[in-house]
Parts: sequence; C-alpha cells; structure tokens
Amino acid sequence: MHIVLKKSCWLKAALIAVLIAVAPAGAMAGPDIAERFSRYGTEGAWLIQPEGAAAEVLHGAELADQALSPASSIKPLLALIALQTGALASADTLVPWDGRAYRGRPEWERDMALNEAMLSSSESYFGTLAERIGRATLAEWIARVGYGNGVVGEEPRRAWHDGVLLISANQQLQFIDRLRRDALPFAPEHLAVVKAAMLQSSTGGPRIFGKTGTHLRADRSGNGWWVGWVEGDEGDTSFALLVKLTELDARERRLQFANELLQASGVLQPVSQP
Repeated sequence: MHIVLKKSCWLKAALIAVLIAVAPAGAMAGPDIAERFSRYGTEGAWLIQPEGAAAEVLHGAELADQALSPASSIKPLLALIALQTGALASADTLVPWDGRAYRGRPEWERDMALNEAMLSSSESYFGTLAERIGRATLAEWIARVGYGNGVVGEEPRRAWHDGVLLISANQQLQFIDRLRRDALPFAPEHLAVVKAAMLQSSTGGPRIFGKTGTHLRADRSGNGWWVGWVEGDEGDTSFALLVKLTELDARERRLQFANELLQASGVLQPVSQP
C-alpha cells in the first residue's frame, strides 16, 4: 500500500504566508537541528549544499546513504523525461484523467497541465506520463541521469513506489542541486518549465522550489521527502529533508519543519516585523 500526501492550493498559500529572508552569514537561531527533529517526532536526515560549496550533512549522517523509495519526489524528473522524449508536448498540454478513482483525492480526477499536476502531485497525470514514456525509455533516462540506484521495475506507473527504484538523501541532494544548476541532460527550455512548476513560495525575497514525496507501507513504515532549493540575493542553497514515518504527517507541517531547519542552518531567517 502507498499513500501520497495531499497537496493543494491552500497549503501552498499557507507556506507563502511564512515570511522569510536570507539570513546573515553564520546566523543560527533557536534550538539546534537535533532538537528540532526530536520535536517533530521522527528520525531523519537534513542536508544542504550552498552554491559553490560542498554538500553538508547537518543531521542524520547514519541515514543519509539509506536507499529508500523516491515516492513523488521523482515527479520533476518524470516531467523532464516526458518533455524531452515528446511523451508530453508542452507544459500547457492537458493530460486526460486516466479514469481511475482516487479515494480522498478527487482533484486528481480531471484533465490537467503540468503546473497543476506538480502542485497537486497528481498520480493520474504522472502515471499517464510514465506509461507514455514506457519502461525501456524510462529506464534508459533514469540510468543516464544517474538517479538513485538506476533500476526501474516492470510497471512504469508504479516505478516510484514499487521498491525497485531507490534513492538516498545524499543522492537526492546531488540530483536536486544538478537540477538547480541546469546540469542535467535536458533541453534548457524543459528545465525552465519544470523548475517553474516547482516554485513553492516567493514573497519578494528568496524563492523556494521543491517537491515532496511520501511512501507509507502496509506495516506503517515509510519515508517522506522534501527536496529543493532556495534562491536568494546572497546565493542559492539546495536542500534535502528525509523523515522516517510510522504514520502520515501533514504536508504543511513538513514544509514548516523544513523552513525551521533552513533557519537553524543559517539559510533563512524570519522577516523582522515593523
């Protein structure tokens, strides 16, 4: 069994409401990162890579190389492969609903284009793209990009949940930083539209791009991701958050947690109120 977290417009609005700014160099605020994970109630890992610097594992080094399901965090890559191969004509192309019933997710049961599909993390949309791409082509591109362990299962539309394709937090950070830098083997125009679809918050200052992913098995074990980057006037920083799950967390709670970690890491700070 797998469950994908709800991702809707009001949640995005909630994230945008969190006022942020680039922190001064070396700024650290509040409890340390380990205490924040303790408060969240989960084990996990937190990694950042400032522009022009080496990757840093700031928490959970013992988990950072653990191979786990990518879940929906793979969807930016699926969109890139679909655009590059012609399985998706453009970001504005409507992909028809696949006709399946999605319990608790009625917003997936309609035709949609890329931005809405990325925002809602539509299994209908991305499952259809994966089937259009086909297993052989999907496997070829996964290997070419060097995504995770590079192995794809037999059913393309289950590739991110079937336990065959796996990725670690370190590999997530490597991939997302390459995407940020346009260092992946895709056309610049495709990279631009996929990155635009990943934009999560912009308050006139830093911009946050990212994608969640959640995998929860029938035995109530699983993992959640929030991977992306912050663009600011003083440079960009890529990040990867892994949380180990025994039950579903709320997407907005996980994003708020990541925002706190970015503050504790000296990447963001609250905007001073007048």
